[in-house]
Amino acid sequence: MEPSANRTTLKAKLRFTKIEQRVGVAFTLGPFLLLLCYLGGIWLLILVDLIILFGLLEFRRMWEAKGIGINRALVVILSLSFGWNSFLGPGISSSSLFTILFLALLVFELFRGVKGALYRISASLLGIFYLGWLATYLLSIGELNPEVHHWGGSALILIFLVIWSVDTGAYFSGLAWGSHKITPHISPNKTWEGTIGGLLGGIFASLLLWFLSSPLHPFLPSLPLNHYLVVGGIAGVGGQVGDVLESLMKRDSRIKDASSLVPGHGGVLDRFDSLLFIAPLEYYYLKLILS
Repeated sequence: MEPSANRTTLKAKLRFTKIEQRVGVAFTLGPFLLLLCYLGGIWLLILVDLIILFGLLEFRRMWEAKGIGINRALVVILSLSFGWNSFLGPGISSSSLFTILFLALLVFELFRGVKGALYRISASLLGIFYLGWLATYLLSIGELNPEVHHWGGSALILIFLVIWSVDTGAYFSGLAWGSHKITPHISPNKTWEGTIGGLLGGIFASLLLWFLSSPLHPFLPSLPLNHYLVVGGIAGVGGQVGDVLESLMKRDSRIKDASSLVPGHGGVLDRFDSLLFIAPLEYYYLKLILS
């Protein structure tokens, strides 16, 4: 057999193995994540904290690959404080909390010397904002419409299911028909065909979930069809933007996957990058329609 044929066969086997792993993770870890979302409260806080902790560990790999060393303990504490302040409430305002934490970070850097100070401060702020700040919007969604029991949790379930459908649609569409690259210098595997497939996957999932919202109540929120479709549209567009942004950071640090923690998916950042980007967008949209 020709060497090129051997390479093609090997790639096909690896691709099939990756698909098996992705499906296996979806059916084992997926229901557990949805349960934590539905339960809300401390359980949702634990989920958000785990995303932040493991995400920061993966972020550290990127920083270290760029030769930037940060104080991991301080960044972790500052990143987790947003969620805990929101959970314990009434607490202090987010703006006041961020001001205090930012000043603490700057003071700490005074004792670490001059060389690399700008890079360390910038890297720390990026981690705190990207993970600590954005992930806290998941808690904010979970607290929406408290008059209706588990409404926020059901909204989170909807968002999780839709963003997974976007990822699935983009992955398989790109695999089957992808040929026109979008950003080859950032993410060589991202194609227009995959992007369209992801958007259609999100909208189709929203339509299907709306049909199922009555029989699956209270696990899905009671909302008109147009709101379900907007949620799907936000996930379909914003989620893929978030995915490319994470690819940009990995490309700069010359790391292919954030880690191998989630079989078939890479790391926590690879799995939740889309969700982190759309969480504030979905929160403000849901808050708007509830008001």
